[in-house]
Amino acid sequence: MATSRRKNQRKPRPADEERQILLDQLKDTASAVGVEVREERLSRGAGYSVRSGPCRIDGREVLFLDSASTLDERINTVVDFLSSRDLDGIWLEPRLRRLIKGPEDGVQEAADGGESA
Repeated sequence: MATSRRKNQRKPRPADEERQILLDQLKDTASAVGVEVREERLSRGAGYSVRSGPCRIDGREVLFLDSASTLDERINTVVDFLSSRDLDGIWLEPRLRRLIKGPEDGVQEAADGGESA
């Protein structure tokens, strides 16, 4: 019986592991700017909807991530949140900084008409 249970358990794919690492790095970045990130099952009741996002609790800024949402949705929530923050004083891997800040306002893409060289 234990053998069949192991067969049915899905092993994380490398892409899932990479996205989880990315989410962890984003959460560390949020912590570096003084924001607590909490992953919780956000309750939903009749008549209202709850979604991931920032709030203040006792004067502290907290970013809630719905643990029932997909990994990509949680990543996007943190990226959107951090994109409005000043991260100049924080060292970030270049790929992480590009993800948060995006291309430099599309300057290069606009200059070459969106075509690659």
